[in-house]
Formats: sequence, C-alpha cells, structure tokens
Amino acid sequence: DPNPNPNPNPSSDPNPHPSLEPEPRRVARRLPPGVLDAEEHLVRGGAGHKSLRGRSAADLALMYTVPVAQAVMLNRVADGSRGIGVTCISTEASGSRVAVGAKDGKLRLYDFGGMDSSHRPFKVLVPESGCIPVDVAHGAAGAGTRGRFVVAPGSSACGVYSRDGDLAVECTKGDMYIKDQGNTKGHTNRVRAVRWRPQSASEVLTAAADGTARLWDVDGGPVSVWQKLETHAIIKVKTAEGTPVPASALAAAADGNVVAVGAIDGAVKLYDIRDGFGRAAKPRISLAHVPGGGRRAQGTGYVVTAAAWVPGNEYKLLTRAQDHAVKFWDVRKASAPTKVLDGVYTPTETCGITFSPDGRVVLLPVAAMPRSDNPGELRFYDLLGKDTRPLLRYAYDDLKIGTGVACWNGAIKQILVGLEDGRSQVLFHPALSENGALLSSVKRVRAARDTDIQFGSGVGDVRTPALEAEENRQP
Repeated sequence: DPNPNPNPNPSSDPNPHPSLEPEPRRVARRLPPGVLDAEEHLVRGGAGHKSLRGRSAADLALMYTVPVAQAVMLNRVADGSRGIGVTCISTEASGSRVAVGAKDGKLRLYDFGGMDSSHRPFKVLVPESGCIPVDVAHGAAGAGTRGRFVVAPGSSACGVYSRDGDLAVECTKGDMYIKDQGNTKGHTNRVRAVRWRPQSASEVLTAAADGTARLWDVDGGPVSVWQKLETHAIIKVKTAEGTPVPASALAAAADGNVVAVGAIDGAVKLYDIRDGFGRAAKPRISLAHVPGGGRRAQGTGYVVTAAAWVPGNEYKLLTRAQDHAVKFWDVRKASAPTKVLDGVYTPTETCGITFSPDGRVVLLPVAAMPRSDNPGELRFYDLLGKDTRPLLRYAYDDLKIGTGVACWNGAIKQILVGLEDGRSQVLFHPALSENGALLSSVKRVRAARDTDIQFGSGVGDVRTPALEAEENRQP
C-alpha cells in the first residue's frame, strides 16, 4: 500500500506524564498458580480532581471500574521465537470466546468456559496462507450475530466465520483491472478494517487500501457463481480534489447509519449509509491529522490507525493517527478537536482505541518504542474531563506491547491486551469482573492422555511406502 506519511519523531520518553503521587506500600497476596499480580504495575497518571488526592491507584481503579488487579496469559499452542506479536483481538459480546490474530498468520480461538488454567486455544486458523491478519471483529451485544466474527486476513478478501471457527462465507475479490471501483463486486487491495454494522445481525462493513469502504449482507446479499459474497453497497473515499485515497480505519455510530472512515492522508470523513450507497454526511472532519490544518500540500498527513465512537453518544468521535496524537471530536462542530492527547506512540496501523463499558474511560495501548527501555504501557484517560494527563498507567516490565491492540469487554468486565511474543494478557478484578478468566484460572490442568491430539508436537514426516517404492524404481 502507498504510505506517503513519514513517521514523525515522537518524544524520546513515551511516558510524558509520570505519576505525581507516590504509591503506598502494598501487601503481597497469595494468588492461584498462573495468576499474576497486576496492581503492582498500576500507578496514578496525575489526572483527577483535587478531591482524589491521596487516593491510591487501586482505589482510583475501583472508582472508575477499571478491572486491573490480577492477570493471566492466553498462551500459544507451541512456544517459538519472538517477533510474532499480536495484530488484532476481539471478544464475543458475552465475553466467553476470544479471537486473537498474530504475525505468524494464524488466528487463535479461546473459550473461557472450556479451557483450564493452561489457557490454550481450542482452535487455530490460517485465514489466508502467506498473509497476516490485520483485524477481527465480533458483533455487538443484542445484534443477533450468533457469535460469528469477520476477519481481515491481510488480503483483499474477508471471511466470516461461525462461533466455532468454521468459514461461513467469503467475500469475493474485485477485478483489479477495472478503474472505477463502483463497477467491481469486491475489494481490489488489502482490507485494513472490518466491523459489524451496529444493530444488524448480518451486515458487515469493510475499509480497504483500494479507496473504498463496502457494506456486505452476510445472510441475504448477492452471491457470485463461485458462491462468494458480493458487495451490497459502496463508499468511495476521495480527497477534496476527487482523487481516491486508501482507507485505513473504520467506525460505525451506534445507530448504524453514519460511518466514519479514516484515510492514510490524515483525513476522517463521515458518510450516511441509510440510502444504500454512502453519500457524504454533514459535517465531516476532513483534515483531522494533517499538520498545519491542511495548509500544506496534499500527502503530508499521517495515517489514521483508528476511529471510535464514544459508547452511548452519537456525536463524540475519537481518532488516532501516526502523528502520535489522539483527538476528540464533536461532529456537530468539527472545525477543531475538543481535546488532543499528544505523545501516544503509534508505530503501526493496528494501534487502536477502546472504551470502558460505561463510556467514562478511554484505554490507549501505547506500543514499545524501538531502542528504548520502556516496553510499552496502557493509559487510562477520563473522557469527561479536560485534563490531558492519564488517570492511570499500567506499565509493563519484562513484556512488550507490540502493536498497540486491546479489547475491553463489557459483559465480563475484563481487558485483553496483545503482546509482542504472541500471547495475550487478560486483566481482571475479582470485585468487578465476572466469569472469563475468573473461571479458567482456577481450573486445574488436565493430565495428557494418549488419545489427545497435540498440535505442533513434532510427530515426524508422513510416509507413503507405495510412492517411495515407485520413485526408487525410476532410473
């Protein structure tokens, strides 16, 4: 994909807001095997009303219902070399199952109710050989998607999978030789973002580097002669001059009618899809992450990596880009952001934004900086306040946040974070969280049986004697 946006020089210190108050000494607690103490990594970030002075980070986490007290690791099937970091993560609306994509090209599925404290996946998928999954999304609560999830495998064709990981339908690839993208039935370049349309059980939204965002009807949409899903509606993402620009981020408002699409030139545009073909909605944020407010030449903006609507608010939108800034917008008067968070290191196109279920707190995973001793951290900000300092910071030590992906599930009230070694960390609080890791972390690991199927166990090569004999007879 074309990427005209050079990576700006971020602050040498990815933590510009150190804790302003010393944390009181904590008493070590006895935890079950495999459960980590997460509170020791949690510190105050400096924000908060003066009435909160003197409160510990743990007290502040309880006040804002931030479930950071204990943690477990979702493991891979077999250990391997580092550098296969997590690229995407998503949970069912109920929180019982998790899908995690990594740089090794695999998508791992976990079931909290069925796994023990070893936290191994029950299924491993390869969505598309030779490609790295860049996004995965489950349907919202009450949408009736039956646990299905959609995957952007790193190519131009997305796939919709059942709850058990079986491919239900695959989106068709478009004809790359057709210039007008409106005349082709699928994407012609890599899909970068996927989402289920809110309040819909069958419609999926995708955004791709071919300069389009598309709407697909999984259950009742048109199907090609090869039994692959065709586009239901299309949005052409263009610059003010009418030039197509690759889309890089996608977010749909709670009513499912307005879609925010971010592009690699730093623009974020709003589209109304109620009429089926995505006309531009007014107002639109056209120069969200362009230096100088758009006075510079075209192509100087920074890649928009994420866009997200604040839960329960159809006017509040957050965007994140590779200028290492997160901006808050009120789309009713979008001439300027209402708040800007600087110094949020964003090295890759997968760095995202996630919210607490009640919409009071925004979580920003900050990836590890190269050639730095800081392995990355989680920052929790107050959405309602004007302070640009974080409320809380969860700092890592021997682990690294590789690509800045995280997911906050409202049903089980737990946070999942992707790490650089291919594992995922589940953060929870015994007093706030429900089910999820609370169930699996107390189950003993079952002893191995001779009848168990062991993935990656190295059983050796499969030999065919008849074929070997035929090859030996050949001169």
